[in-house]
Amino acid sequence: MDFQLIEAREELKAAQADLNVAHAATQNADGKSDVKQLRAEFDAAETAYRKAKVDFDVAESLSAARSRRGRIRVREDLTYSQHRGTFFRDMLASREGNLDASQRLQQHSREIAKEMGPTRFDLNSTDATGGQLVAPLYLQQEFIDLARAGMATAQAIGPRDLPPNTDTLLVPRLSTGVAVATQSSDNAAIQETDATFDNCTADVKTIAGMQDVSRQVIDRSVPGADEVIFADLAKAYGTLLDGQVINSSTSNNLGLLNVVGANAVTYTSATPTVAALYPKLADAIQRIHTAVFRPATAIFMHPRRWAGSSPRSTRRTVR
Repeated sequence: MDFQLIEAREELKAAQADLNVAHAATQNADGKSDVKQLRAEFDAAETAYRKAKVDFDVAESLSAARSRRGRIRVREDLTYSQHRGTFFRDMLASREGNLDASQRLQQHSREIAKEMGPTRFDLNSTDATGGQLVAPLYLQQEFIDLARAGMATAQAIGPRDLPPNTDTLLVPRLSTGVAVATQSSDNAAIQETDATFDNCTADVKTIAGMQDVSRQVIDRSVPGADEVIFADLAKAYGTLLDGQVINSSTSNNLGLLNVVGANAVTYTSATPTVAALYPKLADAIQRIHTAVFRPATAIFMHPRRWAGSSPRSTRRTVR
C-alpha cells in the first residue's frame, strides 16, 4: 500500500471540496456580502487545489514507478525541455505573481532533485571553497566584557557623600580625652582634665577616564557602545579606587597599609601553611580589639593568599 499516494489523494479531495465551497460562496454572493473577502478566499482555495493536484500527480507517478520495481525516468516529460516550456520566462512571470509559473518552477525543482539524486558539490562552507560567502553571526546577547578586580575593600568600608564646593575634608578628632577620678571625700575636689582636639585631613582626589566614540558607532553598535564603554569605565574606576584604598602612599590620602600607627603582624615563611598563618590572624584581631576596644569586622585577602596556593616566601600583614 502506497501511503504517500493515499495521503496525496486525500489532500487533493479536501482541496477540491474547499474550492467548491469557495466557488459556491462567490456565486451566491448578494449585496451584503464582502466581495473582496470572498474573492480572496476563492483565490486561496484555487492555489491550494493546484498545489495539491501537482503533489498528487507526482505521487502517482512515483507510485507507478515503484510498482514496476524500477527507477522512473521522465526526461521527455520534464516541465522544461526543448521546445516545451521556458524556464526564464516563468521566472519573470513568477516574480510578477503568476501562480501557474510558480507551480511549474516548483515542479521543475522536484523533477531535478529526483533526477540528480544525492550529489557532492565542489563548493562548500570551507573558507577556501566558498566559506567566505557565509557571513559570521555575532551573538551580541552573549557579549563578553573585560574581567576586572572590582572594589571589594572600598565597598566593605562604605562610601560617604562628598560635600559640595570643597577640595579638602577635615574630620574633627578627639586627641586627648577627659579624665575621671574617685573623690577622696564628700565635697572634695573633682578631677578636671581638659580635652584636646585636632583634625584628620583628607584631600579630595578625582578618578577619571574617557573614550571618544564616533556617532556612527553609537548609532549602529549592538550591544550599544555607550553601555559597553560606560560599564567598563565604571569597573576600571572601581579597581583603581580599591587599589588606592589599600595601597595609596599619597599624603592626606593614605591607603590602609600606609596609615601611620596601624597594627602590623608579619608572617614570613618559605613554605607557608594555613596552620602557621592562623595564629598570626588571631594575633592581629586581638590587637585591633585591644587598641580600639572594638572587634575586627573584616579580613581582606587576595584569593591566592586565601587559597594558600602560593609556594613562595610570603609576608602577610593584617591591620
